[in-house]
Amino acid sequence: MNVSRRVWQMPDFVSAVSSTLSTIGDLLTFSGGESLPGIMSAISGEVYPLEIGGYKFPFGALMQINGEKNIVVTDIPDAKNSRKEIISFQDYEINITGVLAYKNNTVLINELENLIALFDGASLDITSPYARKFGIRKILIQSFDPVIKQGWQSCLWYTLTGLSDNDIDHRQQVRNNRMDALRRLIGV
Repeated sequence: MNVSRRVWQMPDFVSAVSSTLSTIGDLLTFSGGESLPGIMSAISGEVYPLEIGGYKFPFGALMQINGEKNIVVTDIPDAKNSRKEIISFQDYEINITGVLAYKNNTVLINELENLIALFDGASLDITSPYARKFGIRKILIQSFDPVIKQGWQSCLWYTLTGLSDNDIDHRQQVRNNRMDALRRLIGV
């Protein structure tokens, strides 16, 4: 007995709706470098806001934080190892990159003036959950690199580079917290 099985195929309209929803999800997920918040992050407000000196970065921005320690390495004669001593922690270097894209150049120029004001300013407050994890509350912007590309009307790519500039008391508190964690780890 020859029984043919009918393979169920998704109707065209269901496929179209699925494709449309997928496209909308992609646009929402990747617009401006931000992702859709989860329920808990929406409640806590920890999505990815970035604000420096009262200026909220539109379209999100990418942030990279680099840290470095000053370590003195002393060779031990007749040994396979060396002694390492942490002398100090340097300020964090913070790189912020992003793009401003608007319908007209007037709005773009206004936003550019806001970025220039950040560069011209002294030490500024920084609000970012990512920076907060490193104990960074202030930033001093060292360099500003705006780029306008030919053929990209009303778009500006930018990079801001700065150093963490926390108050001395806060730096000492962060270092003490690290040392306390290290002491707990080694059982001292």
